[in-house]
Amino acid sequence: MPTSTVWVFGLLMALFGLLIAFMGWNQVRQHRNRLQTWRPGRARVTGYTWSSGGDGNSLQHWQLERTDANGVVHKTTSQMGTTWGTLRSFPFEVDIVVNPEDESQFALASGARSGAGGVAFVLAGLVFAIFGTMLVITGWL
Repeated sequence: MPTSTVWVFGLLMALFGLLIAFMGWNQVRQHRNRLQTWRPGRARVTGYTWSSGGDGNSLQHWQLERTDANGVVHKTTSQMGTTWGTLRSFPFEVDIVVNPEDESQFALASGARSGAGGVAFVLAGLVFAIFGTMLVITGWL
């Protein structure tokens, strides 16, 4: 029988893992929905900005711009960031998907900076959830 401390720790770890897996699954689901309902396009990566996660790690987010059929320039910043930089020279072209109902909304079509990066969150969350559940069941620590 697991001790109460191990049991609580395992339960919290399992719940944390399920939360992370759910967040990752939601990102993947949103990305998949965009790929199915938004139209493909091209955009130019003009630079990047860094954001801080508060834990000392910084994430690089690409700054994107595209010009629609009416000549209007739309700009956005990638929602997902990475801790590594870009080796390419700016500017460069990337594949995007564009919201047909609002041309100002567009997102990266693939890669770690798109919603497909949520797969890593799903996998990490499942590892935490499984390990936490094993702690609750076996009390091993």
